[in-house]
Amino acid sequence: MANTKQAAKKATGNFVLEKKPVAVETKFTIAQLKENSRSIFGVQSEVVDGALFDYKEKQITKTEASNLIKKFLQKVVK
Repeated sequence: MANTKQAAKKATGNFVLEKKPVAVETKFTIAQLKENSRSIFGVQSEVVDGALFDYKEKQITKTEASNLIKKFLQKVVK
């Protein structure tokens, strides 16, 4: 057991952490996403309007838009 701990300490000292490149996601205009909302998100364009109503930027990634749409659809109606 002691030998494995020593071997693990030696082995970890030899490794160098490598940073993997992060993929940059393409940004689209809100109008483009709204036009294709049915095929991209499976919702009507009105849902995209509601979800991105207070969004300040002119462009957004599909992931960000998808997250905002999910939050919008999960809101409780009062």
